[in-house]
Amino acid sequence: ADGISYVARNCSLVSSNTLIKCDTAPGVGSQLFWLITVRNPAAPKIFTAATSDNGCNGRGEYCALSDTLLSTTYNAPVIYGVRNASAMNTAGGSVVTIFGNDFGPPEWDFIKVTYGRSEELVDEFECKDADISSEYYAYKANYAYHLTCTSSEGYGTGFYWRVVTGNNSLLYSDIFSAPSTGYGDPAITNLFPYRNFTTKGGETITVTGTNFGPAGKNSDLLVTYGGIMGGKYEPTDCEVKTAHTVIECMTVSGIGGNLSWIVDLDGQASVWAEGVKKMQYTRPRILSQFADQSAVTGNGVSDAQT
Repeated sequence: ADGISYVARNCSLVSSNTLIKCDTAPGVGSQLFWLITVRNPAAPKIFTAATSDNGCNGRGEYCALSDTLLSTTYNAPVIYGVRNASAMNTAGGSVVTIFGNDFGPPEWDFIKVTYGRSEELVDEFECKDADISSEYYAYKANYAYHLTCTSSEGYGTGFYWRVVTGNNSLLYSDIFSAPSTGYGDPAITNLFPYRNFTTKGGETITVTGTNFGPAGKNSDLLVTYGGIMGGKYEPTDCEVKTAHTVIECMTVSGIGGNLSWIVDLDGQASVWAEGVKKMQYTRPRILSQFADQSAVTGNGVSDAQT
């Protein structure tokens, strides 16, 4: 079914004409059919695989293809644990280790690892370039193989994982929940500019940092600033301009200084870092005063009554 032929090992005739015993070869896949070939001892020795429509090469060989109801299926892969997948960079590139069994032989290329923020989204991201190790050793209460793969860009935490083996006849592992796995929290390292913003709003500010997620607008991205907890104001038109590292927003009308910013990506919120300068609106400055002392104009004066 996968376009790959396996050669059974150590085959021997147990009962004349009716029973053969063999060891299976390392492999993966489901609904694999058997071809038994018997060579005529009087014919020249032939090592080539069957090539004709009926599975025999017609040169002194007799063969039988198993009935469609008689097929072999390897065990589905199983995951025991996932390591090195906590606080991954949203840009990807983290090497993840997955422990389990029945991943297939080390040289096997048809294996895929996916992960996501829920069971329904388990195919949301792919852990690429899966490579199966030949090592077999104790892992917790089980003996296990392991594979390594490389995370792709993404965001979120509390992931569910799945391993799929096969080319056409696919075998799926049960979905494995690993709550501690995920991408790292966003972090802000700089605001530019950080001061002299008009209290009317509508000015561009650039937020630099890490783990902001892929480029573009994202409904899971929430940026706020000001107030005791950094959530007083919500800037508009926030967009990741440079994947994972740069966000641009438009300020809104407001007042004050020493305003910290928060980037929240799908529930993972940044913590203000020491040494990062906080935002400041322009301070009020009196430019003129009318004789009745009822009106004041100048930069930094809000629309509120004074």
